[in-house]
Amino acid sequence: MPHGTPDWGLVGPKSTTYGLDDLGEHAVRLGSPHLWDRRGDVVFATDFRDGMDMLYGGVSGLNAAVSLWTGYSRQGAYSVRLLTGSTANWMASINGMLPLPVSSRVGFETSFSVDAGTFAFDMELHWYTGVWLHECTVRYQHPGNTLWCLTSLGLVQFATHFEPLWASPHPCHTMKVVADMQADAAGLFWYVRFILDNVLYDLSTYQTQAALSGIDPHIFFMFEHMGTNAQNNPSYVDNVLVTQNEP
Repeated sequence: MPHGTPDWGLVGPKSTTYGLDDLGEHAVRLGSPHLWDRRGDVVFATDFRDGMDMLYGGVSGLNAAVSLWTGYSRQGAYSVRLLTGSTANWMASINGMLPLPVSSRVGFETSFSVDAGTFAFDMELHWYTGVWLHECTVRYQHPGNTLWCLTSLGLVQFATHFEPLWASPHPCHTMKVVADMQADAAGLFWYVRFILDNVLYDLSTYQTQAALSGIDPHIFFMFEHMGTNAQNNPSYVDNVLVTQNEP
C-alpha cells in the first residue's frame, strides 16, 4: 500500500513513519539549543560550538577562570567552565550584551551543573534605557535550596525549591527567568516567571529593581557562579539563550 504525505497537504496515510508539522521540534532535532522552554522568539542562542561568540567572562578570587571546556556539555562538543576563585568574592560569571530590542517580555535561559562547593547562582538581566536601569535578578542558593529575586525592596526569598539539585559535573539542570520590559501605567517593570528544571514559579507580583542610569541603551545579561569555601569550584554552563516576545 502506498504511504507518505500528498503534495497538497500535511496529513497523509503512513505505515512506517510519522509526520512532523512543528518547526520548533524540527529545529531542536537539528541541534538548536532552544529546547527546554520553547516560548519566546530567540534573539541570541549559543551552545558554544563556535566558541564563546560575543560572550565574555568575569572572575573574582585566586585562580578563578572562565574558559571553553570539552569535558562536559549539554549538547555538542563544548561548554564553558565557570571556576570560582578561592579568595575574595569566590565567583566566576559569563556575560553578554545585546542591542535594546522593542520592549516586550524578555527571557534568559541557561543549562548548568552544580558542584558540592556551590553556594549560589545568580541569573541577571539588565535593561538600560539611557535614563533608567531596570534590573531583573533571580538567585538559586544551593545550601537550603532557596530561591530569591531582586525587587524594589531588595533581595526577597520567594520559594524553597523542594527538590535539591543533583551535584554533578554534567550541565543537567536548566533555569530561565522572564521579565516584562514594557512599563505599566505607573512606569514600573515586573517579573513574569522563573523556571528551574521541571518547576515553574509565578513571579508576576514582584517588581524589578529600578535605578537612574545614564548608560546608553542595551541589554546586559550575566550568569554567575559563587562558591562557598577557599577552593576553586567548577560549574559547567551550556545552551545560553535570550528571547523576546515571551507569552
